Amino acid sequence: MSRRFLAAVAVVAGLALAAAPAIAQQPYPGGPQSYATPTLPPPPSGPGVLGETPLSVDAMVAGVNSRLGDAVGYAYTIARNGQVVAEDGVGQARRAVDGSRAFTPTTRLEVMSVTKNMTAIALLKLLQAEGVSVDSPIARWLPLQWRKAGGFKRASPTPITFRHLLTHTSGVNQAIAAAPEGSGVGNSWSGLRALVALGATPNPAPSNYKNANYALMRVLIPRLTGQRMVTEQRAYKRYLLWLNEAVFEPSGVASVSCWESDDANAALTYNAADPGAAGWLVEREGAERVHCGGHTGLHLSSRDLVRVLVHLRHTTALLPADVRAAMFAGRLGWNAGSNNGNGRTDTLNVWWHGGDGSFNGGREIHTCVMALPQGYEAALVVNSQPGGACGVLLDSSVAPGHSLPEPGGLSYRQLRAVLVEVARRGRVIGFDVVELNPARDPSGATTRVASWIVKHFLSEIFDQPR
Repeated sequence: MSRRFLAAVAVVAGLALAAAPAIAQQPYPGGPQSYATPTLPPPPSGPGVLGETPLSVDAMVAGVNSRLGDAVGYAYTIARNGQVVAEDGVGQARRAVDGSRAFTPTTRLEVMSVTKNMTAIALLKLLQAEGVSVDSPIARWLPLQWRKAGGFKRASPTPITFRHLLTHTSGVNQAIAAAPEGSGVGNSWSGLRALVALGATPNPAPSNYKNANYALMRVLIPRLTGQRMVTEQRAYKRYLLWLNEAVFEPSGVASVSCWESDDANAALTYNAADPGAAGWLVEREGAERVHCGGHTGLHLSSRDLVRVLVHLRHTTALLPADVRAAMFAGRLGWNAGSNNGNGRTDTLNVWWHGGDGSFNGGREIHTCVMALPQGYEAALVVNSQPGGACGVLLDSSVAPGHSLPEPGGLSYRQLRAVLVEVARRGRVIGFDVVELNPARDPSGATTRVASWIVKHFLSEIFDQPR
């Protein structure tokens, strides 16, 4: 007896983009009208989120605005081939209780772990300049006065390398988890010193995310720049000096630090669910400056972040072409799930790094930088509201026109493959398209994707022998 199937076809977050009318390109505000002629990779191919159809900027913007409707304030910048194609600030950087200030694409906020992506670029540029391989052991560049054990020792048979730190495969996560109570290991100067004295053994797979991997770069970068005696007071200053010289200045980004020059007008973080609550200024000021950078702390805007990505991908101002290629291929400074990494199958040709911070009173910060196919870069900074910014960007870049968006949904190809198997393994007697909400996608991209799904599914159904 033949089996019968009733298929409910859900259009979920993660579907491939349909074509949409392009937003008119505008010169990059506040900077050069154009950059060096981009050398773009070939069009993406194979199974992936954005491999088949042009990215719809209209749909992406609509998705971001829909997903962040409850946020106090946020800003996004989207560029293609060095030109801004969409940019806006929405809501408040400071509520009325704190003096009222609009959120704009130039509003700076602590970007949390997106700092790691900036640090990775700076480190790779420094390694290249000094002729040091990313696979070199880090032991030589740790402070001379620190005691070292395990993979941190020069003579270690299993040395920790720069690549291990950049990819969170150094074994630091396991070492900290196994550290005896009272060991003092952590991300501060004394915590890192205790960690190096405790030792760690590289654990190449899988990636085990730990802030200390990048916090160590705040110590290593000053040594690589030639500072022989690195101290807590000197390290953060030399770290910031190199990041500004190597990354931000060539990208046209004004001086960057871990604190605000004008606290009275700086963006604050809020609890979106408590409209009467005052905000907090998140910065590393005074005695906290020594903890600036490496893994977190930098203050940047959405426009600043996209400027850096544009210069990284489309010029050699930050990294030579071969080093840039190695950064992307090895996911150095990128989320381990980028480009179908860590077992994912829905992120082909998409690289990102997010940042999330939770503070007393339900206050939150969420940030993201993302490199997309077809020469697109995007950045998003949010001063409130639960949920990761990268999930908002990734899902909004594919199909925002649905009622209940959820991060990490099926890609168009994944859903199509499932429906092909449904048609081939039984007799389909009916199906429906659910959760489609065209009102949330003015570009019509999601509707077109849904129509493709229906067309391909019907084609497969009627192609089966009966």
